Amino acid sequence: MKSLIPILFVLALTISLAAQDAKKTEIAKKDAAVLPSQDSNRSAQEQPKRDAPTPAYKLAFVIYELEDGKRINQRDYTMVAMVQGERGTLKIGTRVPITTATSGGDKQFTYLDVGLDIRCQLREWEPGKIQALIDINVSSFALPEQSQNQGGLNQPIVRNTSLTVHPVLTPGKPAMVASLDDVNSKKRMQVEVTATKFE
Repeated sequence: MKSLIPILFVLALTISLAAQDAKKTEIAKKDAAVLPSQDSNRSAQEQPKRDAPTPAYKLAFVIYELEDGKRINQRDYTMVAMVQGERGTLKIGTRVPITTATSGGDKQFTYLDVGLDIRCQLREWEPGKIQALIDINVSSFALPEQSQNQGGLNQPIVRNTSLTVHPVLTPGKPAMVASLDDVNSKKRMQVEVTATKFE
């Protein structure tokens, strides 16, 4: 009987230690499921941060033509430009051949662009506002029939209006950025710009 007591004591101690080991193993498994491994933490930290996308704006240009204070014409043009991005360009018009030289009966030509040229670049200003750097060039024939210049047989006379403005725009609100009187008539040109966030 006395020899059985130490054996029972060792057996009870072994069972108790085995139960404790099993409990520790179960707790470790639960912790591993809740907490990410060091490897997963390291891979999350090593992922590069993505920069916020550069905002872009749709710019609606409205060019009004007035005579004696009344609007007689309206032309609309739209372009998209990115803040701090490259300059946006919008061109529309006619390429007119101009005779530059005559040699041995052969004529040499160059081309003159007649029409509208809008160039615009945006930059950050303050929260809720952007600054637009706008160059506008408007050219037209002094005499309407010159638009039919065939092969550069005569040299057209071209009227030109250029302006450079740097207005601060509030998105969604139209802004009158220029008003110009025509030196050869009673007409006036006005330029209005509206910037809208481009999604």
